[in-house]
Amino acid sequence: ARLVPAGFVPAEFDAVMRDVGRELLAGQPRPRGALKARAEAASALLNELGGLTDVSEEGPDFIIRSHGCPLAAAAVHHPETCNAMESLVSEFVGSTVRQRCDRTDRPRCRFQIAGDDGSSAA
Repeated sequence: ARLVPAGFVPAEFDAVMRDVGRELLAGQPRPRGALKARAEAASALLNELGGLTDVSEEGPDFIIRSHGCPLAAAAVHHPETCNAMESLVSEFVGSTVRQRCDRTDRPRCRFQIAGDDGSSAA
């Protein structure tokens, strides 16, 4: 069941969590260069935060996948947690990112980094 902290409606809580994701990067230098290098840098950043991720290519997009989720306990009941990390990755790589996290039996992060005009969907 989805739980929202007292005093928040779901949209407000989601907005707060997205702001949290962006704020986690305060003072963090952003990677430069090709999108692939930036995606790999984002994967390394997520690993520093406790993830075990890798990067793959799917058409023009790059996909960061985890082999477990360090935020699994929160993400199962609070999908906004994944949105916070989506904002973090998007802000870090400077590109459109969509979280496609698996929050079922064995939660795993999955972030799609758009390699074209940002309209890709997975």
